[in-house]
Amino acid sequence: MYDFSPEMPRSFRFYQNLSTTGAVAVTAFEINSDLFVAFANNLDGSGKMANNSPIYFLHNGTFNLSQSLSTLGAQFVEHFVIDRKHFLAFGIRDATATSTMNIHIYR
Repeated sequence: MYDFSPEMPRSFRFYQNLSTTGAVAVTAFEINSDLFVAFANNLDGSGKMANNSPIYFLHNGTFNLSQSLSTLGAQFVEHFVIDRKHFLAFGIRDATATSTMNIHIYR
């Protein structure tokens, strides 16, 4: 993870390592002024589909693992809000078909 320094010279600086396995997408969002970052993990270290995708939250300046969601072979992750309720949508590629995508929605 990097943060942006507006001081000259303007640049991104290292902030913190976050553990992911084959992450292919990320989304950041706020809930009640708390910052969250969700990753879509696609493959594990052995080239098989990753089973879970992590969600981190910022607490006292450090990102901590909030939870890990079951997202076998996730391709993307998006955050959205409906009627003040927060959702995460993960695109999951069907392991048996090359063009089929399932959407898993968490609240």
